Amino acid sequence: MQLISYFSFIKSTRRDLALCQSLRLALVTGVHSVYNTKVSLELHDIITKKGQNITPQVAEEELIKLINKIKVWINNNPGFNLNNITF
Repeated sequence: MQLISYFSFIKSTRRDLALCQSLRLALVTGVHSVYNTKVSLELHDIITKKGQNITPQVAEEELIKLINKIKVWINNNPGFNLNNITF
């Protein structure tokens, strides 16, 4: 099962909608294709580590962790190209 399918489980509340919006915004368009690939690999890594039967609650927790890692990196590296992000 793909992680994206869990969004259908966690979209019901405003908080969860905000989380989905944050993740959607985390994938940028334009010249940040390396960044997009790194974020996609992190999402796939969640499934690899947590398994195909990951619960919606665990999926949400892992997404929040990923979003927070991205925010911290951006805040700690102002002016750097997003393609240089490390997790």
